[in-house]
Amino acid sequence: MQLYYTGLLNLVVKEKLDIIATEELILEMLLQHTFTDEDIAHRAKIKLFFKDISLFENTLKESLNVLKQTGIDTKYISQEDDIGYHIAIRIVKNH
Repeated sequence: MQLYYTGLLNLVVKEKLDIIATEELILEMLLQHTFTDEDIAHRAKIKLFFKDISLFENTLKESLNVLKQTGIDTKYISQEDDIGYHIAIRIVKNH
């Protein structure tokens, strides 16, 4: 399995894939992969919640980068605690 991940990482770097293209590649490779019982048991322990949060955060960061490119100053802060995630976005007013 380690070789599988190394090959995937090398392809992402070689092709200079962005986040969306990398996620699509991973999904395509997962759909083609034959999973063993051990793989399935391991995956059952991983909560999909974390994937959803990272996608959400990536979307926010990409949106803020678009604002920054237009000259609007933005700040993004994300913290995790026992209860959940705290995400703060500050968009500075232009006077």
